[in-house]
Amino acid sequence: MNFLNFGLNFAIQGNNNLDPIIAEIETTISNFCPDIRNAIRVDVEKTIETFISSQKQYGTLAKQQNRILTSLRKKIAEDNIIILKADKGNKVVVLDKSDYKAKVSNILNNGSYVLVNKPQIKLNSWQAKTKLTLKSCNNITTEYLRKKLIPSNYSIPKLYALPKIHKVGDLKMRPICSGVGSPVHDLAKWLCKEFSKFQQPSGYYVKNSLQFIETARNVNIPNDFIQASIDIDNMYNSIPISKAEESIENWLRNINTLDDLRVSEYMRLVNLCFSKNYVQFDDKVYQQTEGLAMGNPLSAFAANCFMAEFETKAKENYPDFPLLWVRYVDDTYIIIHKDKLANFLDFLNNVMQGVIRFTFESEIDFQLPFLDVMVKRVDNQIEFDIYRKPTNTDRCIPSNSNHPKQTKFAALNSYCYRAINVPLSKNNYNKEVENIQRIAKINGYTNRIVNSLLKKHREKKDLKNLTSLVPIKENVLAYMGGTFIEGLTYSLKRVLNNFSIKLSPNSNGNKVKNLIGTIKDKTDILEKSGIYSVICQDCDEIYIGQTRRKTKIRWSEHYKAIHSKTLHESTPADHMIDKNHKIAGFRLLKEINNPNLLNAYEEMFINRTKNMNKNKTFERSSLHKFLKPLSSKDIFEKKF
Repeated sequence: MNFLNFGLNFAIQGNNNLDPIIAEIETTISNFCPDIRNAIRVDVEKTIETFISSQKQYGTLAKQQNRILTSLRKKIAEDNIIILKADKGNKVVVLDKSDYKAKVSNILNNGSYVLVNKPQIKLNSWQAKTKLTLKSCNNITTEYLRKKLIPSNYSIPKLYALPKIHKVGDLKMRPICSGVGSPVHDLAKWLCKEFSKFQQPSGYYVKNSLQFIETARNVNIPNDFIQASIDIDNMYNSIPISKAEESIENWLRNINTLDDLRVSEYMRLVNLCFSKNYVQFDDKVYQQTEGLAMGNPLSAFAANCFMAEFETKAKENYPDFPLLWVRYVDDTYIIIHKDKLANFLDFLNNVMQGVIRFTFESEIDFQLPFLDVMVKRVDNQIEFDIYRKPTNTDRCIPSNSNHPKQTKFAALNSYCYRAINVPLSKNNYNKEVENIQRIAKINGYTNRIVNSLLKKHREKKDLKNLTSLVPIKENVLAYMGGTFIEGLTYSLKRVLNNFSIKLSPNSNGNKVKNLIGTIKDKTDILEKSGIYSVICQDCDEIYIGQTRRKTKIRWSEHYKAIHSKTLHESTPADHMIDKNHKIAGFRLLKEINNPNLLNAYEEMFINRTKNMNKNKTFERSSLHKFLKPLSSKDIFEKKF
């Protein structure tokens, strides 16, 4: 279990499988002209050959880390435990699985959730309603956009919970809904992007601690006033959906460039995103009957609209409104007369009595933590220092993690940026630099890295103060992701950059949290999409296919064509009928959630197998020679 001290974001050494990066490259260059595609492949091929000739074999460290992970997975299964991150901070929490399920089930059974019967019918109805509603909104969407926003393989959002270890008393859990793949997830993301184009709701909110500092730094605090922070208890689940939708509509109607028809269509889509708050936990499906679902991309925007309207009306209706009110999500910093704080809190709680509950924390010794800064009152002026919560572990991604440099340095980079841009006294600045150096040392980094990051941000700040000129953006034709491979990724990045392709590597596939198993309900293999095979019982040929839908739907279509002996509707059916062969089974070769990668992976599997895909012709890539060889186990085992 000591391995977990590195954190759940620690990435182990990979086996340098080139399949994912080749699939990403082939997908990215598929829209380029043939000459450019081949030129890119030639340069990439040389780079990979150089890497292979110089790379070390699957090393001792990688084997050791995999042994530890295997042992950890075994312990998780034997001891019936789950491993997850804390709700706040970077702490790793180990819980008994039955206790975890009991706590989450208690939230679902005693909160604003009801059990749903016949969930598959409800899900299909949800998908159908999404299609019809989108089709009716043709003034704000196009046919191409509608097809893009409707998922081919849709599912009920999965619910999980994170422990609130920063709270005193009995351990509580924060429920979070993972909406990826739901009928409205992509639509909700698109609405957020659309709404960001308009003037944002008027209110008293800030985006980060630096914006808070700019708002508060020049405020004088009278002697009979105090600082306090106001928190909304369980904000997302407390805000009524009808009130949130009303706030969004009021905001939209104040935008001069929108006519009533477009506002009506936007609201139709907003209502759709909030109308079916289904969640799945422990193989049961529930519907959230009240509040905004955490995990719905639109919930944060809706909550901000509601709170912006709420605080604007509160200021209009309360004569002794605070001297300063600054809100970040559900936390608000105020400066108010010390004798009127209690009355003001009663006023806020009575505005929507029984729905939204406000709590407060007053300053102690003229100091109050807010976000990641400590706000200090000195001679009626406001000064700032860096604040770290008690749950802070000083742990970030360690230097020996198999991550790209920019990811490894992300936390330290953020700390250094904050140290330079928060107005600190000389003494506080020196203390913060010492803290950053201490954290760097704990995680295996040197003071040289910290000093380099501090210098970079200091120079950026000085340049910003000297000129209003904006740096010229680099010309990028395409962006692509890719699994980070030590010794190869940076060389590939330089090659692709010559063709105006920006590579952003990641180590998601090698992170501990993704390798020890998910805490969310597992998706049945028949519900997944990706690359599949149809296996013949009487010969060694297989059919390779792709599907964006659930594999069970595509497989049932093949099966029906085979058994009804219908020609020209299914290639494997044609094979079985023409040769009088029998089907041996189906196999999901590769789960793929990104539909853009389907063509590349299908081509990669076709070019590595003896298959019956005679009607499919692909441009054979020179990069396929670097693909991982397929064993008979990869192709024939685990048939369905």
